Amino acid sequence: MFKSFFRKIISTLLRWEARLVLIKYRPKIVAVTGSVGKTTTKDAVYHLLNHFYPTGRSQKSYNSDLGLPLTILGCDSAGRRPAGWIKNLLEGLVLVFWPNHYPKWLVLEVGADRPGDIASIIAWLRPDMAILTALPEVPAHIEFFATAEAVAREKSFLLAAIKKKGIAILNHDDERIAGVKKSLANHWAERQIRILSYGFGGGDVRASHDHLIAGADGEMWPRGLSFKINYGSNSIPLSIPAILAREQAQAVLAALAVGQALELSWLKMTEAMTTFVPPPGRLRSLPGIKNTLLIDDTYNSSPAALVAALELVKKIPVTGRRIVVLGDMLELGTQTMAAHRAAGVAAAAVADFLITVGPRAKFIAEAADKKRFGKRKMKHFDEPNEVGQFLQNFLQPGDLVLFKASQAVRLERAVLEVMAEPARRAELLVRQDRDWLNR
Repeated sequence: MFKSFFRKIISTLLRWEARLVLIKYRPKIVAVTGSVGKTTTKDAVYHLLNHFYPTGRSQKSYNSDLGLPLTILGCDSAGRRPAGWIKNLLEGLVLVFWPNHYPKWLVLEVGADRPGDIASIIAWLRPDMAILTALPEVPAHIEFFATAEAVAREKSFLLAAIKKKGIAILNHDDERIAGVKKSLANHWAERQIRILSYGFGGGDVRASHDHLIAGADGEMWPRGLSFKINYGSNSIPLSIPAILAREQAQAVLAALAVGQALELSWLKMTEAMTTFVPPPGRLRSLPGIKNTLLIDDTYNSSPAALVAALELVKKIPVTGRRIVVLGDMLELGTQTMAAHRAAGVAAAAVADFLITVGPRAKFIAEAADKKRFGKRKMKHFDEPNEVGQFLQNFLQPGDLVLFKASQAVRLERAVLEVMAEPARRAELLVRQDRDWLNR
């Protein structure tokens, strides 16, 4: 009870300091929400804006009523260290009462685990722009919501809170977002909100002709993703070495839509985005031992994101095997069993070998087996370290390995066991700070 009370007091004080900082420095705010792709989109927007303006962003996935004030104050989470939280409060006071350099723009990720989460945030935070990334049929964090429509409604509160004459940026390819747009049309018209969209199927900023860039002579793996950007009657090619998936390209499109709203140079924007690197644990391609390729998608998992990851695995040409490592998907409530079984069916259509991790993931294996995938092509483990140890001997040159699970599974520990550059773990893997490593 004391810990809960202490957290509530700290959260309230940090929130008040954050409000005072926003009043004092008046940064422009881009807020990103959705059920899939928030963090990659947030980082893509930051990457673009930071080439033109002093820009700050949510660190990691600080997207809650506690994480957002920390971002605005430029502080890190102190975890379970009371002295660290007191230090954060003191740094906030310095920012409020003494002159400081402060970003002209802030790019903030806004999440919602429960009904009312976004309502509590927009009570003190109003964005100049808001981006809605995706609202899939089975969203992440649906456990405390009655339906997918309830999740969409919660996310829409952020779009309704955009400042007068602000900008809404929407994923054109998502059907539920079309419903949000329709429901807010009159409200946006009254507040003179400008609406921009992006996507592969249409929108103000559109992508087409996307394809993996083949490796040079002697290179086994793709060298990135190439696609065309279409805006108005214009078209410009863009190649990004650090991304492979269409979902990552959509994050880039959202960033370019922000730039279009600000009337930035298209040539400079596309030049800037060629160096974009997605955050750790989000479809990051990493070299593995024995000349293998690892697709590290270990930050979190949900049904829609899992299907997207499997689609990427299917597209990448291999000389060896496609090995899929799937762990539990959490916070799915009543849809848990059905979602894991659907994942098993999808994985059986792509994988040459399937590894499952965790109690819920057994439903993945059961569904794959019913699709005649075969027990000889499957293995189940209870812990991620066991997966890594198995793969060290099992992997062969030319193999491609996808790792995907919810964060509680800690599947990044398996990636560490088979990555070619373990000394770079702090840079390349998710959850490598002291608090996470001690859990």
